[in-house]
Amino acid sequence: MPWAFTVWNKSSFSKNDYELLMKSGYSVAEISLDYPWPFSANFKNTVKQIAELGLRIAFHAPWRDISLASPYKDISRGSLEALKKVIDEVADTRAEYMVFHIQTREEVKLDSEYFSQVKEVVAELNDYARSKGIRAVLENTFSGVSESPESFAELLKYTGAGACLDIGRLLPRESQQYFSLEQIEKWIRTISNKIEVLHLHSLGRRKGRVTEHFSFLGNENLFSTIVKRTFTFNPNLVVTLEVFYTHAGNDVTASYLAEMLTKFLSLF
Repeated sequence: MPWAFTVWNKSSFSKNDYELLMKSGYSVAEISLDYPWPFSANFKNTVKQIAELGLRIAFHAPWRDISLASPYKDISRGSLEALKKVIDEVADTRAEYMVFHIQTREEVKLDSEYFSQVKEVVAELNDYARSKGIRAVLENTFSGVSESPESFAELLKYTGAGACLDIGRLLPRESQQYFSLEQIEKWIRTISNKIEVLHLHSLGRRKGRVTEHFSFLGNENLFSTIVKRTFTFNPNLVVTLEVFYTHAGNDVTASYLAEMLTKFLSLF
């Protein structure tokens, strides 16, 4: 089972850090294309360094200003064109996949006309990524077309894209101490044949707000159960420890991520 860690433009990983991560069991670097990546000068050098060490390359597409699910067609089409330029920029990296959010900030009723509009845009995105040799995987979000496993499954079926199941987004925002494995299992069952990537992280408080991408150490047994059950549907599943913060809210280091995976692997 391939294990992935995340890299973004604020990461300060050195060659020694990458080698430590590989030694602990990671084989995939999922690179987050937060602005100004992939258009900045240091981006290509970072990707080259990672690839030369033998790590497999994957990407997480920009999402903050991207609204593929906007009910305003000009915005959804503009988001599509922006993502096509991002795909073009990384097409020569031999990336295995790219994760996309299908989202909007508008409160929209998921009727057939609106849903059809979203499906057409996402299908075009999937076809374009595939034409450049990159698999498109769609990540569940908190609302809209991927709010429920049923609507998400319909979107995946229509577009032909794969799924990235983000466990952190299935956790209750009001309580980080307890969540229902039954709810997560429903998602796994509903989109089982489409899950290609699993994002693991928990929730915590940072600067007074409930925040994603916290360490899940302390809940390893529950998270390992999720991985094992998803793995039965796809033995090639990529599992990303999408963890940016320790329990104390500090930025994670390479050594922390290495130790985290070592502890987690002991359960398999």
